[in-house]
This record gives sequence, C-alpha cells and structure tokens, in this order.
Amino acid sequence: MIHGKVTPADEAVIQIEVLGPSGLSHVVVAVIDTGFSDYLSLPLRIVDLLKLPFRETETYSLADDTDVELDVFACDVVWDGRVRRDFVVAADGDALVGMSRIRGHRLTIDALDGGSVTIVQIAP
Repeated sequence: MIHGKVTPADEAVIQIEVLGPSGLSHVVVAVIDTGFSDYLSLPLRIVDLLKLPFRETETYSLADDTDVELDVFACDVVWDGRVRRDFVVAADGDALVGMSRIRGHRLTIDALDGGSVTIVQIAP
C-alpha cells in the first residue's frame, strides 16, 4: 500500500523513489494526475541528475488542447515496495504520477487539507 496526503493546494501527493542506471536514486513528491495517461513526469533537472537514458520524443496533448513534443526516458521506480521499469516524461512543473502507473490499483483520496491518499493494488 502506498500512502500520501492532500496538500493545502488541494493536490493529492505521494513520495516516489526514482532510480537511475548508475545506482543514484532520488525521492520526489509527485502529484497524482488522473488526466495524465502516461506513467510518470519529472522535471528535467531530476532526469539530468539521475542520468536517465533517453528513449524517444513523443507528442503530448495538454489540458488546453495544445500539442507539445516531450522527451521520454527509461527509469526504475520503487512502487509499493517493488522496483518497476517505467517511462518518464521530462516536463516543466511538478513531478506527476499518471494513470498508466496507477492502473490495476485503487486510489482513495480524503479530499480535505491533510487528508489521506492511499493506493492499493487490486489486479496484477
């Protein structure tokens, strides 16, 4: 089970550890974004810090219907106590956890300041 909280800015956040290929790791506070269909988004400074390997450039549609080209990198993520291979989109702003990473899990949010956020696996 993964635990997080709701911030005063009404964002559901969790801590997630991202592992680089050289053994470096970094724990980030990531916002749960159900409108983001990919796995994970990280600021470019963290991608650079961990020296994540480039995979490809993809086109993403933002909430305002604009399309942007973003670089995608490979990484390992500690998720619910296990290391998983993920793809990370390098983008401005906060780290985000998207629906592809949450797939197969139940997300529960107590939507109040300091409220509980839990993510529980429900399917393999």
